[in-house]
Amino acid sequence: MKTMIKALAIGALLAGGANPVAAQSPGLNDAICIQVLGETAAKLKDKQSTHAVVMNFQGYYTARIRAALGSNGDIAATMKAGREAVAKMTGDQYKAAGSKCLDGAAQKDLEELFVFNDQLGANPPESR
Repeated sequence: MKTMIKALAIGALLAGGANPVAAQSPGLNDAICIQVLGETAAKLKDKQSTHAVVMNFQGYYTARIRAALGSNGDIAATMKAGREAVAKMTGDQYKAAGSKCLDGAAQKDLEELFVFNDQLGANPPESR
């Protein structure tokens, strides 16, 4: 659960007072989230736990892209399109997108994953 608290803190850092409505602009997608979160990870000073949270969110969005494209889809082209879309954003749109990428279904799905992972260590098979 500490991990999700860090995710919320990262969201606040990204939001920086930006209007969340900007994140709802057309074109906010998984590839944009990968780019925004990657840039955020590069800027973080806490390279252990907070960085790991951002990387988990990036992995989540990468999996969503792969699922949408199928096994033969060009993920590199999709990520390039995300990079190009981010380059066209205003500062406020960028901050709002970062906050939005850490919210909603992504946050709920990753909370479940963190809870699941916490439970895994409780009773490892070798202890039975």
